[in-house]
Amino acid sequence: MIILTYLIDLFTSPIFLSTVLSWAMAQLVKYLLLRKKSSDMTAMLQGGGMPSSHTATVTGLAVSTMIVCGTGGFEFTMALFFQIIVIFDALNVRYQCGQIGKLLNHESETRNDSDPCLREVRKHPFKESMGHTLPEVIVGFFVGFIVAIIVTNLVCFLKG
Repeated sequence: MIILTYLIDLFTSPIFLSTVLSWAMAQLVKYLLLRKKSSDMTAMLQGGGMPSSHTATVTGLAVSTMIVCGTGGFEFTMALFFQIIVIFDALNVRYQCGQIGKLLNHESETRNDSDPCLREVRKHPFKESMGHTLPEVIVGFFVGFIVAIIVTNLVCFLKG
């Protein structure tokens, strides 16, 4: 019975719902934009692309936490720094990994030598779309921000 109470609390939490729905909205927008390029549904769940679902998710978390808990407590501070770290990672570390993957894939295709490493890259190319550009992050931020405001206010209104 206690587990059921915890689950009900979780699935009616404005913070949880804002976070999950921010991710879902970003993925839906990404799918609608990718649908023209590919009918493959799995492309929607891969990293990279417009908008950044990582950014939308952590922004939904931070904004809804700010609305529910205020800015002076531990909860918002944690959500804010988590948001900063994830966005930094998407813009820098993961983006650079994608650029390196693109370079290595290009090198493996253009060089004709029999280097075993290049043969392996030809068989299993590196992912090239891992991180995000600044416009993808900005759009992801606005998706998370808008979803969090709407969902948090709606859930709080319905709870009374």
